[in-house]
Amino acid sequence: MFATSLRRQRSKKYLRNFRQSIFMANEFVEYRPGILRGKAVINGTRIGVDLILEKIGAGETIEELLVAYPFLTREAILACISYGAALVRNEILLDVE
Repeated sequence: MFATSLRRQRSKKYLRNFRQSIFMANEFVEYRPGILRGKAVINGTRIGVDLILEKIGAGETIEELLVAYPFLTREAILACISYGAALVRNEILLDVE
């Protein structure tokens, strides 16, 4: 009984600390629990990495993105691409039958 209660307290403390934390994936990509439900965003913005990757996948160039979002830098956009590549590189595939 006591062990279960202690685990719950630790879990609640961990979640409280997590919600208040900012995790940096790299210099330009961060996770903020209060922004886009904790999804990866470009540091200091509400622009999701997924949005940038989607636009590049749809054929927009970095130059077009810089015009559309003048507060972004080329380095930040390249960091989004690198972040996406790292996610794919590190994904774990499960054989489900």
